[in-house]
Amino acid sequence: MDSPSSPERAGLGSTLAEAWNRSTPGARALIVAWGVVPLVALGGWLALRAPKADRITVLSPNGSIAFVKRTRLAQDATAGQTVKALVPVMETCWAQTQDFTQCSTPEQLKEYGGGELPLGPEADQANVAATLVNTYTITSRSRTGGEFSITRAANGSLTRTCAPHGTDGCRADGTW
Repeated sequence: MDSPSSPERAGLGSTLAEAWNRSTPGARALIVAWGVVPLVALGGWLALRAPKADRITVLSPNGSIAFVKRTRLAQDATAGQTVKALVPVMETCWAQTQDFTQCSTPEQLKEYGGGELPLGPEADQANVAATLVNTYTITSRSRTGGEFSITRAANGSLTRTCAPHGTDGCRADGTW
C-alpha cells in the first residue's frame, strides 16, 4: 500500500512543489517574472488609465484588478456638504446687499467668498436655484442622482430637503 506521501498518491501540488525545489534560482526568477511582470504592468496601466476620485484600485491576492466605488451614502454626503458651504456665502452677500437676487450667479457669489466653491449645475456643485429679495433656495446634485437643497425663509430659518425620499443619504421624510 502506498504511503500518503508517495508520488503515486501525491496530487499536482506536490509535483509542482518538487519541480520548484529542483529548479535553479535563475529558473525560479524567470518563472516569477513571467507571472508577476504582466500583472504589475496590467495593474499600472489600468490605474493610469482611469484614476478617478470615486474609485480605489485594489490588487487582490490572486492578481486580478478590482475597482471599488465609494458608497452612495458618501456621494450624497458630498453633495450635502457642498450646499452647506454656500450658505455663509449667501448670508455674507445678504449682509452687503440686503437683496438675495444680487447673489444668484457664480460671478456675484465670488465677490462674497464663493470663489473657492464648486458652483454650477453639475454633480457635486452648488447652484442657486431660486432667489427673491429675502429668500433663496440652493441645491446640489449628487453623483447618485439625488438632489439636496437648503431653503431660507423670509424669517431667516433654514430648511434642508432632498429627493428622492428614502434613498441613500435622503431620509424617508425628505430631509437630510
